[in-house]
Amino acid sequence: MGCASGYYNLGVAYDKGRGVEVNMKKAKYYWELAAMNGSIHARHNLGSVEGESGNYQRALKHMTISATAGHEGSLGAVKVCFQNGMITKDEYENALRAYQQRKDEMKSDARDKAKAAADGVGTEIEMDK
Repeated sequence: MGCASGYYNLGVAYDKGRGVEVNMKKAKYYWELAAMNGSIHARHNLGSVEGESGNYQRALKHMTISATAGHEGSLGAVKVCFQNGMITKDEYENALRAYQQRKDEMKSDARDKAKAAADGVGTEIEMDK
């Protein structure tokens, strides 16, 4: 019903055989639905599947989209493509700038404090009285 994380998780279930038989065709299908609904993790997985199938242009397109949305693993894949001469320096720099811009947009003191607390660092969080 349009839930990106639900579609993504169904794709993972079919990819890993969790509760269902492994079926990469179904995994790819659900990741496509998740990607269309905004899942950058599904987009990254589609890039991996396409790359493994030899569809390098499609793989690169998926990886570039997810890298510019902030997926670190996809940025690494785009970097490898640049190093292997598959994309130009400008294309790589554009992906790198978009990745960094996305990461900067997501930064906040509250997010950093919450992450530190979740990691057990013992950061004090100010509470309104």
